[in-house]
Amino acid sequence: KLLAGRNIQVTDTGKALMVNNVFAKLMGFKHPQDAVGKVIEKYNGQENMRIIGVVADFYERSIHTPIMPLVVPYGRGD
Repeated sequence: KLLAGRNIQVTDTGKALMVNNVFAKLMGFKHPQDAVGKVIEKYNGQENMRIIGVVADFYERSIHTPIMPLVVPYGRGD
């Protein structure tokens, strides 16, 4: 579920990403919409990436495993 911002589009390749709510809170944002538009400098040691959306937290594995911060980049296609 999208909490704020928008979904990734093809034109976002290599310059935008989505994060989950845990990640947004870890970065210090009280509300999901506060994270939208912010830039993560040198993401993965390379490019600056803009947060375009925040998704609701979800379990990636078991419900017994804590929900971890999550970043969803749109691949470069290299």
